[in-house]
Amino acid sequence: MQYALVRDHYLKANNLEEDGRLITDLVPFNESIDKITPDALRAFIKPHGLTNISLDDENNLGTVLTLLNLPESAKERLKKIFQGGVPHQVLNARKHTEESQIIAGAGAFGAVTIATNMAGRGVDIKLGGEIAEEVISAVNRVLSKAGYKDPFDMTLQERREALQKMDSANFGLYEAEIKHFLGYFEDMARVKELGGLHVIGSERHEARRIDNQLRGRAARQGDPGSSRFYLSMQDDLMRLFGGDQVGNLMGRLKVDDSLPLEVRLVSSIIEGSQTRVEGANFDVRKHLLEYDDVLNKQRQQIYDQRDRIFVKEDLSDDINEMLEAEVTKR
Repeated sequence: MQYALVRDHYLKANNLEEDGRLITDLVPFNESIDKITPDALRAFIKPHGLTNISLDDENNLGTVLTLLNLPESAKERLKKIFQGGVPHQVLNARKHTEESQIIAGAGAFGAVTIATNMAGRGVDIKLGGEIAEEVISAVNRVLSKAGYKDPFDMTLQERREALQKMDSANFGLYEAEIKHFLGYFEDMARVKELGGLHVIGSERHEARRIDNQLRGRAARQGDPGSSRFYLSMQDDLMRLFGGDQVGNLMGRLKVDDSLPLEVRLVSSIIEGSQTRVEGANFDVRKHLLEYDDVLNKQRQQIYDQRDRIFVKEDLSDDINEMLEAEVTKR
């Protein structure tokens, strides 16, 4: 974000507009984030009138809000993120015991889950998170005492409506659980209002099937959701298949490397690359099957000979045939 701040100030100081073209003075900063130091940014932007690039500064924070198209109300939350990072959970194939708990909270308001390609595919992530069984049990007890017959057969929405009609004084010892239960629906509404679960892919897989499975984590069962995938020119998929075309195009148009390139041509090249990789993988599997078929025929011949040995009483003819074949070879 400090680089974005420096870039924005540089454009304003030089009366330039963001048009996607390459800016020569900013080329040294077209590196990975770990190679760009705050000292280098300060030294570059100081002659242009900006001496403080700290994200704790109120003016800089306001500029960042504008760059991110965030409302003023998000300032405090953004400040906490800059100071303490983004709280998150990691979902991978190794955490078998924790996987269900992580998935249960992945759809909660403000939840961030970093998942590998293989983890959690095909699982419904409920918006607003999932309710603990202890909370549901407490709700059922309260409804039973209130005279509702068999609250276990009621849907969550029906239980919510029933609780809203009750006096909070009747919640008794389960007041905290009831508040948590009612708050769950508020969080669900907030998540849906924000657009549901959003999937961010850090790369494109060689197989479109995997990409579609990753996209399929969002917008399930009629819930709102969205997805966006990012691809680097240095990724294997682009480097081995079609990356030169995009690189040459960016060079001719003098497109700034630090800006995202989002055009249909690039998407077509990526899809074409995936198609070629899928075709190559199909040929590999086909040849492997053909080799296995040869081995299977040899295996079948050995099994046939073994069966003849087990069931045939006189093997003289077979032995003579084998000896004759061996002598003929030599």
